[in-house]
Amino acid sequence: MSLPPGPRDFHRNGWLVRGREDGLVTRLYGPYVVSGGWWGVEAHREYYFAETRRGDLLWIYYDRHRRRWLLQGHVE
Repeated sequence: MSLPPGPRDFHRNGWLVRGREDGLVTRLYGPYVVSGGWWGVEAHREYYFAETRRGDLLWIYYDRHRRRWLLQGHVE
């Protein structure tokens, strides 16, 4: 799996999305790409579902324009 550049290294150590209490990300599903500019601003986001060691499923994305990872939400 090839992740976009960022401050986290998923391959070797896992990474934290929300904090230590949620645990490391153990598995990623995706990417699901959304791109275009039909709403007036060019956008390219790569969405993933990230499963944590605690068992939570988080919806995250990498924004190529901002070059950062963001948390979209928590899947119930």
